[in-house]
Amino acid sequence: MRLLNMVLQTTMFVAFSLAATACSQLTAQDKSGTNQLDGKMQTKATAGERREGMAASTLPASVVPVPRNVGGWLERHEENSKRASDGGVGLLFLGDSITEAMTYNRDLMDKYFSSYKPDAFGISGDETQHLLWRVRDGELNGLSPQVIVMLIGTNNLSLSDEDDTISSGVQRILMELEKRFPESKIILLGILPRAHNAQNHVRERIIFVNTNLKQLADNKRVFYIDIGDKLLDSDGTLSTDTMPDFLHPSPAGYEKMFTAIKPLVDKLYSDSKNGK
Repeated sequence: MRLLNMVLQTTMFVAFSLAATACSQLTAQDKSGTNQLDGKMQTKATAGERREGMAASTLPASVVPVPRNVGGWLERHEENSKRASDGGVGLLFLGDSITEAMTYNRDLMDKYFSSYKPDAFGISGDETQHLLWRVRDGELNGLSPQVIVMLIGTNNLSLSDEDDTISSGVQRILMELEKRFPESKIILLGILPRAHNAQNHVRERIIFVNTNLKQLADNKRVFYIDIGDKLLDSDGTLSTDTMPDFLHPSPAGYEKMFTAIKPLVDKLYSDSKNGK
């Protein structure tokens, strides 16, 4: 009997040890996003990668369309889709939180662009791959804007994407917009300045990305404009009066933005209406 009890205790100890090991491996898998069982490292494919049928190593994240798995994001996307179905937008702003906040400063947007029937379709936190998914999923169906103003990419910087792939993500969005809106003129805005001091490393990264973005303009359908200098003080610093958190414009910051882009919007809207 004593021998039998020892065997049973040993068997239970081994079973509990194996279960604990498996549990710790699964916990590591959940935290890291990788599967380390059997001594192998297998990266999980994202929903977007599975949908595109591509391995994670094939394309950078910035170009693979994927929705965001955060609360309220899909609802916001559906709200935008519903607004778009009503049509009647001549000037479309497209992007992330900086664009979304334009709807909270609608009086300023109307002050500068009311005659163009403006509207803004942005979702906070979006990167290039998320905006690409939104466009492909039909968020803008029902719209036929004369001019589109797009500002996207700053959140890719925040999440440490490879800077040289951000423009590739933007290019994918431009291709999708040109296909869906063949008559529209598109203004591509350079990523806005961030950080208080001009010496901050993120400023160098933005200059690098914007240099690549500029190459995407053909000045026929797509027009690039960098308005960063209009938001900075004379010494190159970024004031909290313009961007309180050094990322999102204040109402005064939006005034500067709209003032800077209005001449190009006016010209392109006129050209579009006149068939140029």
